[in-house]
Amino acid sequence: MPNNNNVHCTELPKLINKGVNNNYGKWKVQSYHKLREWDLLKYIKGPDSDPPNIPPLRQQQTYHSVNNDGNVSTTHVLGNAAKHLQAVTAAKPWTDGNNTILARIIASVLADQLHLVQNVTYAKEAWESLRSMYQPCNSVHAATIKGQVMSYQCTPNMDIAQWLSDMQWLFNSLCALDTLRMTDSEFKLAILDLMPQDDSWRNFISNLHDKIMVCDKWQQPIHSAAVVTAIREEYWYHHCDNHQSMLHIFSARFDAHKRLLAQKQS
Repeated sequence: MPNNNNVHCTELPKLINKGVNNNYGKWKVQSYHKLREWDLLKYIKGPDSDPPNIPPLRQQQTYHSVNNDGNVSTTHVLGNAAKHLQAVTAAKPWTDGNNTILARIIASVLADQLHLVQNVTYAKEAWESLRSMYQPCNSVHAATIKGQVMSYQCTPNMDIAQWLSDMQWLFNSLCALDTLRMTDSEFKLAILDLMPQDDSWRNFISNLHDKIMVCDKWQQPIHSAAVVTAIREEYWYHHCDNHQSMLHIFSARFDAHKRLLAQKQS
C-alpha cells in the first residue's frame, strides 16, 4: 500500500476554459510536475492509482423459515464487519492521499466546469474526465497550428527576424495545447527548411544542419532557441545599419504583403 507523507501542499493552477480556447495543455504539464513534487502522482497514474479492494460491509443476518415438517428453523449468516474495518483501516493512507489530490483537482476547475468532476470519487477519474473533455478539442487545434508552422515559408521579401518571432509564437501556442504534437527537434528543422534558400542564406543553413547532425550524433542536441539565436545574430550582422523597430505587431507575411502592395501602387 503506498504511503503518503506529503499531504501539506499548495494548490494546482487554475484550469481556464474560454469556449474554443483553454489552458488545459499548460495546466496538465504544470499539475503533473506539482503532483510529482508532492509525491501524489501515483494517485492519477500507475498501479497505485486504483483504489484498494474494500469488501462491502455486510451485517449479520438472521433468517427464520418453516421446514417440510412444519418446524421453524433459524439460520444465521455471519457479517464481515471486522474484515471490512480492517480493510478500511489499511486503506486509509491511500484514501487520504486520493482525497487530497481530488480536492485540489476540483479546486482548480472553475465553477462553470465543475460538472465534469463533481460526481467522481477518485483523483484518477477526475484527471481522466478533464483529459477526455479538453484533449480532443486541443488536439484538433494543435494539428491546425502545426500545419501553420510547417507551411509558413519565409520568402526573400520577408523580414527574417520578424518571421522567427512569428514561428516561435506559433510553436509556443502549439506546446501550450499539446506538448507532444511537435518536438523541439522537429521545430528547429522546420525553421531551417522554411528559411529562404537563396545564396545569402544557403551556406549558413547548410552549416547549421551539419552542426545539428554532429551534436545529435553525440547526444548533445542543440535547442531550437539556440538555432533561432544563431539566425538572429547572422541577420543582425548583415542588417546592423537598419534601425527600423521590430516591436510592431504585424506578422512577417502581412508586413511583406503590405510592402508588395506599396510597390505595385508606386
